[in-house]
Amino acid sequence: MGGGQDPTARIQVVGNGPVQRPVINEVVVEPQRDWNDSGAGGNGTPFDDTPGTSVAPAAAVTSGDQWIELLTVTGSPAELTNWTLEFTTTAGVPSVVTLGPANLTTSAGSPYVLVAAPGDVGVDSIIRLRDTTNAVVDEIDLGAIQAVVGHATGVTDEAVARTPDGFDSGAVTDFTRKPATIRKPNP
Repeated sequence: MGGGQDPTARIQVVGNGPVQRPVINEVVVEPQRDWNDSGAGGNGTPFDDTPGTSVAPAAAVTSGDQWIELLTVTGSPAELTNWTLEFTTTAGVPSVVTLGPANLTTSAGSPYVLVAAPGDVGVDSIIRLRDTTNAVVDEIDLGAIQAVVGHATGVTDEAVARTPDGFDSGAVTDFTRKPATIRKPNP
């Protein structure tokens, strides 16, 4: 996958309207801030809405600051336990992450579930969310999306997000570049 992606490429559609199944809602694979609080500043709680004060290209901002936000029906890790996320790393190696309470971050009463530092996601990767039967529940093609919305250039556009939340017509234009709104609604 590369910069020559077809901007008319489609995203797999499983449903429309209110969230009826988990979707990949917001993605930061070109981090511009210290989301894991490895540098100065922040509040010592990784992957919350108070990142460290380091900004790319500072040494504290690395692929360890990547995250993928899922908009779910319940907001519970139990809903996603033993599901998988598939993507290609920046080295071009396929990667599969099995989801569970140990790698999912939630907030009480919130439908947003965060997969923090999933593992060096390639900027042109296809990210797939599979359920326990191995069926694809959601899939986004970052290469095709970024062919339309571009790459991150700073903190004001570090995220690729569905706008509005959960909107899934199947088109790459469901996504926009915006400031990250970690575990919060996309305006």
